[in-house]
Amino acid sequence: MRRRSAPFMPTVVALSAASTLVLASCGGPETAEPESAQSSPTDDSPTATSSSSSPSSSVEDSTPEARSEAPTEAAQSRRSPGAGPPPGGAQRMAEKDFDEADHGEATELHYYAEEGAQVGVAGLDPREDPLEIYAAPTRSSEVVAELESTDAVTLGGRERQHQGGQDGGPRDDGFWTEIELADGYGWFNSRGRDAGIYWFGGTTDVTEDYTDIPTAEDGQSVAESVASALTERGQEEGAADMEFGPTSELISEPADFGEEFYRVDVTGYLDDSMVGERLFVYVSEAEVGYELEKVERTLICYRGVSAGGLCS
Repeated sequence: MRRRSAPFMPTVVALSAASTLVLASCGGPETAEPESAQSSPTDDSPTATSSSSSPSSSVEDSTPEARSEAPTEAAQSRRSPGAGPPPGGAQRMAEKDFDEADHGEATELHYYAEEGAQVGVAGLDPREDPLEIYAAPTRSSEVVAELESTDAVTLGGRERQHQGGQDGGPRDDGFWTEIELADGYGWFNSRGRDAGIYWFGGTTDVTEDYTDIPTAEDGQSVAESVASALTERGQEEGAADMEFGPTSELISEPADFGEEFYRVDVTGYLDDSMVGERLFVYVSEAEVGYELEKVERTLICYRGVSAGGLCS
């Protein structure tokens, strides 16, 4: 479902305080309880009751049957959103064991040195290889875990940076981030993949931005139309063939995890603080086919989230 469009700078709206909502944002909006950052909350501010991903939740008669189905066969091998720390990990490296020649220099330039904070995976097509996690900040070390498209992890509090690859060996360029897993610690390298681990903001209803989405034969087509509308927003005439700018990935369908929505990541914004948006697209049956019912979105951020839920 990857789509590219011309670069644009997205308009940011006020969101909820969200540094404690990352797991909900990575999984779905069901447990988030964002409040409007404005002094007088509006009636359409999202609440904990505005949506639910629980298969047992009551749904309207117009809801597609896929919302209450058991997980699909393709999704059975995937971890459910919010299932807890991903398995794997190794014993945490002691400071005395770091060697700059092998493990790079200590740094805090990449904004992932807040020990105990939670971040999540974004932009990873579930059909592609998972994100590999290493025992040490070098690709010559053991792979101790793999992150999937809806995983959330805890930051270990340390970062390393390599200035270049070793002669005759694997390239370790870029930033390495320490994370905590179910069975220990590991290191993630941010170089060479569109997908990565990022900060997630709060969740808010943005349905009014997509009132022109047409009906379609199936719900996935509706979700893809929402993603296309976002990636193409602000596109300049004659720049459609540019090979940079935002891309979209369909992360999950309702039947994958027994949820009520399609989960779509739009990433690759040409912005120094915002990576993109995670969209939760709800559809319902129309007289012919399916139509858009609601869209909620979560900001995906490079450098953290402010008290108001904006990308720092």
